[in-house]
Amino acid sequence: MSWSGFKKAVNRAGTQVLMKTNHLDKSLDEEFDLQEKNFRIIQQFTQELYNRLSSLLENHHSCLKANLAVATTLNSYYGTSTTDGFEGKYLEIVNRIKDDVLPNSVEPFNYTILQPLETLKQYNEEFDLLIKKRYRKKLDYDMLQSKLSKLTTEKEQLEFDKRNNSLDSQTERHLDSVSKSITEGLETEEEYLRLNSKLKVELSEFMSLRLSFLDPIFESFIKVQSKIFMDIYDTLKSGLPYVDSLSKEDYRSRILDTRIDNILSKMEALNLQAYIDE
Repeated sequence: MSWSGFKKAVNRAGTQVLMKTNHLDKSLDEEFDLQEKNFRIIQQFTQELYNRLSSLLENHHSCLKANLAVATTLNSYYGTSTTDGFEGKYLEIVNRIKDDVLPNSVEPFNYTILQPLETLKQYNEEFDLLIKKRYRKKLDYDMLQSKLSKLTTEKEQLEFDKRNNSLDSQTERHLDSVSKSITEGLETEEEYLRLNSKLKVELSEFMSLRLSFLDPIFESFIKVQSKIFMDIYDTLKSGLPYVDSLSKEDYRSRILDTRIDNILSKMEALNLQAYIDE
């Protein structure tokens, strides 16, 4: 930090203390305060939405990883004893989803959803920096407002004395210093008011465009989600057509229930508890 920047930081800290102790009036701009409040809501919403959508994408990967673990375990469990190769076929399909289906959906998810939200976050960060800059300028402005009237009165008196030839060289130098302080104060006032006005206009425009920005993202989210689920469904259906029809037929004829009951009966007949009690 430069020496000039350090002095400004110290002066602003002093201004904050004076405001907190009610020794200095704080200027109010209700229009800006309302716009900043609305902006903070959008800023928080954008960050939460980005985090949750990123988490959703990670959950897709986690869900697929869990399915792959199940398929691998089933395939290892059955080994080569199965006759129809159902477990191996399922493992093959899950690998196809991992290698082809999900990657093809991740790219549009990133491109049409996450990247636009990252851009929106960058806009939010830029506005956040401008709001912080405005706050610093406002501290300078409020401090100078309390000084300008006194400096102006002092300058008028010194100029009056100068016209009456009652100024010595030291007092004349003081007049120059007062004039310089007033000029700097007016420049600071103009800079703050210009920034404040510009920021209010740009915040208003930004807030009015937020839905136009978010609507396409939401539409893409729906489409990408639908594509992910439909592609997974189509891959499963195309890879195991005979399993689906066989299961439906067994269910309609109640063979499936009978088969399960038979298996449970055989397991009960093992009477493992008798061996445990021995």
